Amino acid sequence: MSIYLRQDEVQPGALVKTMSRDNEIVPALVLSLVTSGHPAPTNKFVRVLSVDGETYVMNALYLEHWK
Repeated sequence: MSIYLRQDEVQPGALVKTMSRDNEIVPALVLSLVTSGHPAPTNKFVRVLSVDGETYVMNALYLEHWK
């Protein structure tokens, strides 16, 4: 079983794990998909908002569920 979200789970509103500036794992909400000019499907990124109020751009291939 994979710890990462499936492609169909990566969408706005998903609750995921992120690393805070204090190097703590905190929950974050996926806000939007970030599109790039590159045609390769592996270059998929999302913008997330952590509970600390900070936004990050994360690689969608390595998003983990917050449980």
